[in-house]
Amino acid sequence: MKFQTLANIGDTIRSYDFQGNREAFIQGRVIAKGWIKHPTLGYEMYEGYTIQIEKDGADFGREGDVGYVAFETSLDYDGRVELVDWDNRAEEELAISLMKEFA
Repeated sequence: MKFQTLANIGDTIRSYDFQGNREAFIQGRVIAKGWIKHPTLGYEMYEGYTIQIEKDGADFGREGDVGYVAFETSLDYDGRVELVDWDNRAEEELAISLMKEFA
């Protein structure tokens, strides 16, 4: 799927609402990755990212909500989803432990 390997849990992504409009988007931290279930009926709808929305570029009032970003859509395009920041704590902890070991 087009954007499946773009981000991991803890990373921050931005997903654009409409092709050609860079002002309408949601941005947030990935809190889950995989099948998105219907919120009330519980059946699996599509695979994607579940994010905690931190920024709503279109001012639709979505900040603080949970949002869903499909890995791929039937009307997909390059750049629909972007990696804004990534969680590299694991790499930082490994580097610190190696520095301590060899210091």
